[in-house]
Amino acid sequence: MRVIRRSGLYTRVASHSVIHSGDKVVIRNLELFCGFDPEIDKPGSSAEKYDRAKVQSIVDKTKAHMARGQLPQLVERHKRDGDTVDPTCFGCIPSISFEDRNGVPYILGDVEVSKAVFDSHIATNKYSRRSAEIWADGHMSEVALLGRETPARPIADTRFTKQGDRDIFEMPEGGTFPGQGNTEIPTLVDCPPKGKKKEPMDDTNTELKDQFAKQAQELTALKESFAKQLADEREAFTKAIAETNARAFAAEAEAKKEHFSRVIDQMDSEGFRVNLVRDQLLDKICNAKDAQAEIDFFRKVITRDPIGQRVDVKDTVTGEKSVWSKDELDAQMAVIVKETAGNPAEFAKRVAKFTAKK
Repeated sequence: MRVIRRSGLYTRVASHSVIHSGDKVVIRNLELFCGFDPEIDKPGSSAEKYDRAKVQSIVDKTKAHMARGQLPQLVERHKRDGDTVDPTCFGCIPSISFEDRNGVPYILGDVEVSKAVFDSHIATNKYSRRSAEIWADGHMSEVALLGRETPARPIADTRFTKQGDRDIFEMPEGGTFPGQGNTEIPTLVDCPPKGKKKEPMDDTNTELKDQFAKQAQELTALKESFAKQLADEREAFTKAIAETNARAFAAEAEAKKEHFSRVIDQMDSEGFRVNLVRDQLLDKICNAKDAQAEIDFFRKVITRDPIGQRVDVKDTVTGEKSVWSKDELDAQMAVIVKETAGNPAEFAKRVAKFTAKK
């Protein structure tokens, strides 16, 4: 728990959430054990072996036991040598996880207890400290609740308070420093001098509630603003992509049209009768899957004019032989195109007959 001085009052900021489910209570992400802390532990101490890899191994091996149905237990105290009665079991730890906090490895867990145990032992702060029991094979078998007794590892105490309609745990901010044997002396931030009574805390402070409500409103407004900005940027990006694609398609179509227009010009210069159906030819070639195959087809079915040569038109549609000008040939071709529209085979036959020599 972080203690903040504000307007002469000490304010606690929550750090652990509590979930009520029927007659069960689950304390979320409670610190169960911490590894070597270079700011607190001395080099060469027994804690030095509990580095990141060691603590991660404890988590992995404990999860292996949990997978077989053996959950770590929450007990009243550790069993001492000579004890004939096992410590009372308060609950269990159904899930654990590893977390690195500024280079110090921690084991966190969700602790499940009955509502009666929660109300009598935890909510009252009667047992605010914890001590983990690590077996020789490297798994965590149980976690003991402690009262005034100081645990061997410097994990923070817990304090219970209530705000609004949810229960939370708070833990005091500060460090613990090793003393003689297994005794460690905790220190707190902003604690009053010894002998001076601390001012009572008002957990329902109106000013604090107003501040939380204002922060919640600001967070909601920020989320809405971010969502709108994201939607606007997505719409602008989609529009820009569509416009870019449209320009690319148009440029590609224009380039194809220009290229194949030059191809048709070349056919015309070679004597192919393409002027009357130029637009149709260009459209078919531009939209064909295989443009070159389409060009080859037209070269086969469209007869080339015998430019500058005499044409024998005996037994043809004219019945006489003469030298035809290009305009006259185009006019005759126009008649054939009109009469054979939609029938490529008949068109080829008529063109061949028109230009054939008998």
